[in-house]
Amino acid sequence: MSLRATLTGLVAYAALAVALGAAVWGCWLVVEAVRFGRAYYVMAIMFSFGLSLVAGLLGLTLRQRANHPSWGLGMDLDWSRVLNR
Repeated sequence: MSLRATLTGLVAYAALAVALGAAVWGCWLVVEAVRFGRAYYVMAIMFSFGLSLVAGLLGLTLRQRANHPSWGLGMDLDWSRVLNR
């Protein structure tokens, strides 16, 4: 497993974690907006779901790059095989 692929895979998982966090934050903001009826939550909701979309696409793209055969062995996502080596 090459270092480049490993680092790219880790950055991909970090981006996917940001995407998940932004989506959860957006859902919480929707609940708060409905509960309190505040219009200024709309911009924060749009920002959080936009951040979730961008970070998710970045994470998935980087994950695909880490698995590409031209990068050496690629990032092995099957942890059972990794731990048994």
